[in-house]
Amino acid sequence: MTAETLNLVAAILGWCMVINYGILLIWMVFLMSGRIWMYRVHNRWFNIPDQEFNAAHYRLMGQFKLYIMIFNLAPYIAIRIVS
Repeated sequence: MTAETLNLVAAILGWCMVINYGILLIWMVFLMSGRIWMYRVHNRWFNIPDQEFNAAHYRLMGQFKLYIMIFNLAPYIAIRIVS
């Protein structure tokens, strides 16, 4: 791969990371400010208890953050080290 290609891939990964962390931040803001509304909507669809709702969102946010680190941050850092 050429240096230009590596820089393009690094730029794409960097923007993907920014977008994904933005999604995570919006999710967190919605959960903090509109938790009751979100719970009512999800409860209509899935009929889940309040504690399970909280645990599911906490777990999914953690998994999403981990995936961002594995699939965006780690390759970005590796490309920046190599190039």
